[in-house]
Amino acid sequence: MSPKTAPPLPLPADLLSGLGIILWYALPDYTTSRPVRVVAKTMILTASAAYGIAMIRRGRHTAGDDAAPEPEPGDPGAPADPPSPRSTTDRRCGNARGPRFRSPMRHPVSHPVRHPVVLAGAAVVFLGGSIALTVGMERLVFGVGERLADRGTRLPHTRIGLVLGVGSTAATLGADALRTRDRLGKES
Repeated sequence: MSPKTAPPLPLPADLLSGLGIILWYALPDYTTSRPVRVVAKTMILTASAAYGIAMIRRGRHTAGDDAAPEPEPGDPGAPADPPSPRSTTDRRCGNARGPRFRSPMRHPVSHPVRHPVVLAGAAVVFLGGSIALTVGMERLVFGVGERLADRGTRLPHTRIGLVLGVGSTAATLGADALRTRDRLGKES
């Protein structure tokens, strides 16, 4: 890909994600059985994961997509190798200097944030909070749909799903467009 051309937006992935959101939230309008909804939601998640894995395997969505490509060593714009941290010469003026002073306070042996128990506890709290937030949001959205159904609104869950799916897709496409615009602005 030349540096002046924009990479294509992942439009199919964004549209499929929006469709998955619509289907996810519309299910109560089409089945009242919880086991059927569990199976349908599992199928939606499985299809989403399979599509994501396929995109990664094709190389369209890798972790480095948002970053600019690294210049190859020897390219005219490639930065010089950084000096070794154990270097004893000052490259700017060529003067020799002594070995670096290593303070024991610089890298304490048992930093409270790096302790495995603290990290495990933080991970449990983060995951537990994420799950609680997700379940709470699901219940809130379902409750709003049920209140709309009690008022006599036709297909209330589908309407909510449409709003959330279209909103999510628009937000994702907008963010992708901004990233592409910023990337092109940096390249030129």
